[in-house]
Amino acid sequence: MRRHATGPLALAAPLVLVAACGSHARTYRCEGGSVVTADQRGDVMHLTLPETTLALPQVQSADGVHYGDAAYSFWPKGDSALVMRGDLIIYRHCIGAE
Repeated sequence: MRRHATGPLALAAPLVLVAACGSHARTYRCEGGSVVTADQRGDVMHLTLPETTLALPQVQSADGVHYGDAAYSFWPKGDSALVMRGDLIIYRHCIGAE
């Protein structure tokens, strides 16, 4: 018979795993009122946009680090960010919300 852990330690285990992954989430308010949430987990940025959710790998460039794939890119810089689809900026002037 298989036994499952119970009690406070069993409930805390998932929290320890989340903390160990190095997750760092931030919410941005963009021009026009749109909200973008960016959650960095290692070398992957998980973006929640109003229309979709993305997992973008880290990309090194001459302009610094950004995150992107063939369709989307996310450019964080200090307290601001922008999101592009192809060559078009779809969310601009995004400011980190406290």
